[in-house]
Amino acid sequence: MVFTPDFRVTDFDGVPNFIGPYAQGPRDERFFYLSWGRGGSTPTFQMFRRLKVHLSHLTWKQIKAATRRGEPLRIAIDMTDRCGQPLCGSAWPDDPAVSWTLS
Repeated sequence: MVFTPDFRVTDFDGVPNFIGPYAQGPRDERFFYLSWGRGGSTPTFQMFRRLKVHLSHLTWKQIKAATRRGEPLRIAIDMTDRCGQPLCGSAWPDDPAVSWTLS
């Protein structure tokens, strides 16, 4: 599955601040959600799990490198947990199921 959210990034006291329709949480703890559900689009969609993907660990160095190269930052996530169910909870950068890269 591929999900391509776009974010604008501004400076917040020297730290990247992600802005856009997918950005959630306080400025210094930004994240976005991946939601699993059944049914079609709203109003028939029924969510049954959700994964919080954190952004606050990303640095200006990483963001500027991606901008210079004209390439996005990518995250690869093992989408299933140890029981074979959709991954839920929080996806932190040090989680073995999560890998951030500059494409």
